[in-house]
Amino acid sequence: MDDDAIASSLILRDTDMRSKICQFIREIPLLYKLAYLSNILLLIWCFRDLFSYFFPNVSLLASLLVLPFLIFYTTTLIWSALHTILHFKQIGIKSFLPFLIHTLMLGLLFNVNFTQVWLSLNFDIFLHSREDVVALVRSGQLISGSYGRTELPRQYLWTSCDGTIDVDKSTETMEILFCTFSGFDSVAGYVYSDRSPDLHHFSRGKILEFQKLREHWFWLSTT
Repeated sequence: MDDDAIASSLILRDTDMRSKICQFIREIPLLYKLAYLSNILLLIWCFRDLFSYFFPNVSLLASLLVLPFLIFYTTTLIWSALHTILHFKQIGIKSFLPFLIHTLMLGLLFNVNFTQVWLSLNFDIFLHSREDVVALVRSGQLISGSYGRTELPRQYLWTSCDGTIDVDKSTETMEILFCTFSGFDSVAGYVYSDRSPDLHHFSRGKILEFQKLREHWFWLSTT
């Protein structure tokens, strides 16, 4: 078989596969499609802190869509429950599938702290990069602006949610805040400090949470 024949055979096989996939998707009942979609959106919402970290402008849009999404999700949940009741005798255990998907996702939502999962991953993933930033600050290669705000080099932008760090050198202890969330009157993030930090340097209100993660590294949340 020559190369052209092989290429034609592969193209036909690929086209046939796509046709089968498209046909399979078309044959899926509408309720099942909506159930899958609503639960995928719920999973994305569970990891909203991850998306707001990398795309802070998108998080505002997402907050505006919370109510429409809740209406959509509640509708598909009720619909799936009614579907189970009305069609159990007709199609048997298959009628449970949409409601089962909702049940599993809600169970996951109430039993897994997605914010804590993301924060733990964030700390581990960017730890070495943050330590590089600490070394740059210590060596004087990063110059702080007003109130200790310091722009990060391009390769270290993801170490802080807004691409900047807050540096305090007012005492013998150097303290650096890498934020994971920064609002008008609240902030949360990881603090590097040579000793136990003075949290009031970075607090914009009441301190909600403070925890030592490892030597020189602390977690801070304020409102």
